[in-house]
Amino acid sequence: MSSNLERARELFSRGLAEHLATSWQAAEDLYRQALALAPGRPSIVFNLGRLMLDRERDEEAERLFNQVLQVAPDDHEARYYLGVCLSRQGRLEEALASYDRAIALKPDFADAHSGRGLALGKLGSCAGLEICAIGWIRHLGNADTTSEYLRSG
Repeated sequence: MSSNLERARELFSRGLAEHLATSWQAAEDLYRQALALAPGRPSIVFNLGRLMLDRERDEEAERLFNQVLQVAPDDHEARYYLGVCLSRQGRLEEALASYDRAIALKPDFADAHSGRGLALGKLGSCAGLEICAIGWIRHLGNADTTSEYLRSG
């Protein structure tokens, strides 16, 4: 069993490298192989969800982020990315709820504030655009954003 987990970690690490290099298909193949060896592992599921977003496969990304949230309901990043999926599918009210939950979990999460503002803007709220701008200004002040995009373990 531990050899499967070790192999899954190796595949996951290789998938992460391919993902960062924007080698989408190679990254997907490696993540899926890792997931076959470590079913439901949240870090693998999360990164596969991010990859699906990168590839504009929003429905699949939504399913994957919901899977992460089943085991880690307080994962603010998964809540945020679920909001992104929902927003891109035009499900703005659901996206707002997801962004709001991410903000409740991490009040200084600038991306969630920005996403919320964009969703409000799409719904016709001028205040939403202001919120979006403030969120991005806060985001620019955050020097370490790598963890907001992919997980390394």
